[in-house]
Amino acid sequence: MGIPKYEPARSISVTIKNYLEKNGFKVTNKGLKKIKDDNRKRGFKNKCNFDVEMHDEIMEDLKDLNIVYIASGDSDFIRTKDRILKAQRHIKFITYNHNCASEIKYSSWHVSLDEIRGEVERIVNK
Repeated sequence: MGIPKYEPARSISVTIKNYLEKNGFKVTNKGLKKIKDDNRKRGFKNKCNFDVEMHDEIMEDLKDLNIVYIASGDSDFIRTKDRILKAQRHIKFITYNHNCASEIKYSSWHVSLDEIRGEVERIVNK
């Protein structure tokens, strides 16, 4: 989880992190970086890569897992997928179609949130 340095976003992120940990989740976090981006109104975008941390934690826990769900369509996780399958475990990538590498999108280990939206979308009555 990326933690912003500025308020109120920092407090909101810390509250979510604390809630998840209170409910039994292990949350790995680190600070967001500002990356220069002239196409953005503020001239930068926030970035926080977790590819290496996620891969390392999955590999560390793999012996105790049957299936790994990765909520990312980043092709950097192909190596992680290969290691999971080599260990005879299962994997599913959960992504949006517009933000998913083709190596993942057109595979049997991909679930598109766009395609199951009607089944998983939370509708708030107004």
